Amino acid sequence: MQEAFNNNYKTLSSSFFPDTEITLSDSLTDLIASGVTEFAGGYYFSKLIQKDPFSPESTFIDRTGSECFYNKLFIEQYTPSTDPVFICSMGVAFARKLAQLLEQTYGVDFKVILSFDIDNLSDCHIRFHKIRANEEWLVEDLEQYKTNAILIIYT
Repeated sequence: MQEAFNNNYKTLSSSFFPDTEITLSDSLTDLIASGVTEFAGGYYFSKLIQKDPFSPESTFIDRTGSECFYNKLFIEQYTPSTDPVFICSMGVAFARKLAQLLEQTYGVDFKVILSFDIDNLSDCHIRFHKIRANEEWLVEDLEQYKTNAILIIYT
């Protein structure tokens, strides 16, 4: 796996995030344990698509957009703490576990995207999508995201 990030992420991660390994919350552990399902040409959290039936091909211009919309998690909703540094640390730990799951389960390449607002670390979310030709979610130059810290994990 490879990681890419913008300077906002580099600055905040070196200042705030602990060097110790974070134990995922029970709800995030459940999401990893339930896995990812391939459906209608896209990849989605199994647990989430069981609860929310949808038709990805009719709503979005491409599958990457569908995956990023339906696979968006707000980490603060899955953690027992309201501490912003803890929430972001949990997000980083979850993003890395998710990347491992995707790499071990499927023989295709994915991007796991973690983003948080630099002025409100509690606003931490994760998305993922399969890497496809001519489909992108983010602009290539991550420095264009001036108010967000961005981490991308490539599988």
